[in-house]
Amino acid sequence: MSEMSCRRFLWRCPIGGNLKGGYRCAMPPCQIVPSIILSLIIIMVKVTTYTDIVASPHGAQLTNMLFMDKNSSIMEFFPKGWLEHAGIGQYAHHWMANQSGMRHRGAWWDPIGDNCPSPNDDLKCFLFHKDGKVGHDTTFFAEWTKKVLDQVRLIKLEQATRIQVKKPQLNLDICV
Repeated sequence: MSEMSCRRFLWRCPIGGNLKGGYRCAMPPCQIVPSIILSLIIIMVKVTTYTDIVASPHGAQLTNMLFMDKNSSIMEFFPKGWLEHAGIGQYAHHWMANQSGMRHRGAWWDPIGDNCPSPNDDLKCFLFHKDGKVGHDTTFFAEWTKKVLDQVRLIKLEQATRIQVKKPQLNLDICV
């Protein structure tokens, strides 16, 4: 891989060298085999393709919803302070789900957590809350999950019924 290439990996090797180009390292024991990375991506795509419901904190991992089936469902949750300081970007996965034919089944904003030390500075508060931990309300999550599972079950039953109706029916009068 030439030094002029558009994309390349630059990872720190555990023993101190740099992994350049994704293929070799300054020190021989450090190697990455691209086929392993490709295999992991293929596995992730296959798993995501067969996923009906994803419940996840807001973050880049939700981008994998692009591989989910139409009519799949997304449940998203956020750390404290996100609603007030994250701006419209917090709705990105909601919009992506809607544009892809999926259903965004709601969001939960954690009410418990540390308060921003600079409440009048949105950027500082956003950065403060960005990597915040998301707690959970067991009762709320149980009810929310039950509601989403019931909705998904109904959609799956409707889909199965439509498939059965479209199948050609055997005409048993032929033998008479």
